[in-house]
Amino acid sequence: RNSTSSQLLLGAALCELKLGNEERARSLLRDSLRADKHHVQACHAWASMEVRAGNTQEATTLFEYGLEIAPTYGSLWCAYATMESRLGRSTKARALFLKGVKQCPNHNALYQAWACLEMRCGNFKSAKRLVSEALTRDKTNGKAWLVAATIEERQEQAGLAQLILQRGLEHAPHCPQLYDKLGGMLVSTSKIQQARETFERGLEVDPTHAPLYHSLAELEARVCNVQGLADLHRRASNIFNPNALEPPATSTLGATILSSSSTRTSSSTRTTTTRHQNYYNNNNWSEEEK
Repeated sequence: RNSTSSQLLLGAALCELKLGNEERARSLLRDSLRADKHHVQACHAWASMEVRAGNTQEATTLFEYGLEIAPTYGSLWCAYATMESRLGRSTKARALFLKGVKQCPNHNALYQAWACLEMRCGNFKSAKRLVSEALTRDKTNGKAWLVAATIEERQEQAGLAQLILQRGLEHAPHCPQLYDKLGGMLVSTSKIQQARETFERGLEVDPTHAPLYHSLAELEARVCNVQGLADLHRRASNIFNPNALEPPATSTLGATILSSSSTRTSSSTRTTTTRHQNYYNNNNWSEEEK
């Protein structure tokens, strides 16, 4: 609580932010920078928090200060330029990206984010050049392959986009977003089995990537595969909530009430159960669907 360690204060701030305590996090980040005015990671974290809170003027001040003390910190250039891009200030964003790549020529995220800006603006030639630069420097960057494919898709070159995604998976087989994107494109061309296999491979690579479960569920719903949806639900529940399929434990009070009322309701329960069983039998439902 009374630490003078900038790193510890930053860690505490990030914990508070995770818990939703924004004001406490802001106070700790301020203390972190007071403890070490050159702690650029604390400056970055604080600026990013203000961006998410919509306090762009405060974020700008922090970005400017951070780049003054650490002009070769690529992540800060990228975050600052991305904020300006999302605010619709494309000219300023381009200027920041340009300065950033001059200061940090090996920071791939800068080329990738800049390519996204140009793609949104319809400058596909510039976007291709920038994402190609990123991939030349690091072919294992799965998200850069994703951007490259999206550029082609925006130009209605679906076939080329799929080829790029397949090439991306050769170089970045551990990127779940590539499987999700490729599977989605296969679904759009009615290649259902190929899409299913692609989503499944993605889940093998990263069973915690939630969008893949959503995409696969949409596919199974599209082809009315009820059993497939049920199996997928079980798998997702085991990953994200191991207790989701377990019935709630009956409390002692609840058990007493149920026990005392069992005599009065046993007759009607048997009648209802028989009626329900006949209904299920007549409709040939499986035990799983019950």
